[in-house]
Amino acid sequence: MIRGEPILKKPDNDSNQPLLNDDFIPQEENNQMKILHKHKGIFTSAILKETINLLPQFPDTRSTDEIKEYLRKNLHFSAENTRQRYSNYIVKRTFPYGYADSAIKRIAKAYPYGQALKDICFYRFIKAEILQFEIMIDLLIPQRGNGFIKRESIRDYLFQKYPKSKSITKGAQAIVDALGASNIVKVKNDRMNYGYRDINLISFAFILHSEFHKPNMYDFRNIESNNYMKALLWKENKKIPALYELRNLGLISKISEIDNMRQFTTKFYLDQVVTHIIEKGIKDENY
Repeated sequence: MIRGEPILKKPDNDSNQPLLNDDFIPQEENNQMKILHKHKGIFTSAILKETINLLPQFPDTRSTDEIKEYLRKNLHFSAENTRQRYSNYIVKRTFPYGYADSAIKRIAKAYPYGQALKDICFYRFIKAEILQFEIMIDLLIPQRGNGFIKRESIRDYLFQKYPKSKSITKGAQAIVDALGASNIVKVKNDRMNYGYRDINLISFAFILHSEFHKPNMYDFRNIESNNYMKALLWKENKKIPALYELRNLGLISKISEIDNMRQFTTKFYLDQVVTHIIEKGIKDENY
C-alpha cells in the first residue's frame, strides 16, 4: 500500500446498502479528503489540455513517480527540463491527495476525452490551484449574467491580488488555457463566452462522492452551498434533479425529507461509485 493512501473500511452490512448514521453530518473539513498539494499563488502553465489527453493512457500504478516517468516520456515538449517540470505540475494537480488514486484513472480509461473527464480534471485542478478556484468564485460567477468575461478582467484581478508580480500576463493566459481546455468557456480572441451548464451525471457522481466521500446522510443544502460544485458552473436548478437521477441509477441510497429538511444518503466511497458507473455503462452526456 502506498504511504499516505487512506484506508477505506468496508461497511459491516451488505456493500450495496448505505452506511447509515442517525445523526446528520454537515459538510466539514474532516468529512472531506485531505488535499496535500495546494498552490495559492500565480501559476504560469495550466497543462490541463495535455493532462486530459494523456490521462486515459496513464499506467496502472499508484506510484506518482511512475506516473511522472510516463509523462516525461510522452509530453510533446522537446526540452527535458520542461517535460520534467510539467510532469510534476500534472501529478500534483491530478492527484492532489498525495497518491495516484485509481478512481480518476479508471474514469479516464472508460470515458476518454469526453466532457465528464474534462469536468473531473478541472475539479481536481481547482482543488490544487487555489487561484483558479478564486477566479471562478470571484469573477466568473458574479459576471455570469453578461454571458462573457474579458481577458483584461482576469489580468486586472491578478494585478490587484499580486501587484508586484512579473507573471501577470502568463498567469492570466494559464487561467484562460485551463478554462478553455475544460470546455467551461468558449475562448474567442479577447473574451470568453460562458454561462451555466447542464450537468454531466458521470462527473456529478464523481465530484459528489469526492466532496462527500464518507457513506452517510447529508443535507441537500450542502450541495447548494458547496463552492467547488458551484465553480463547475452547473445550473443550480439541475442539481436536485441530477441527485434524484443518481438515486434512480442506484448510485446513492435514498432521498428523504425529515422535518421539512431534504436529505440524501450515499452508500459508496469514490472508488466504489466509479466501479458502478462503469459497470452500468452510463453515457457521457449532459443531463
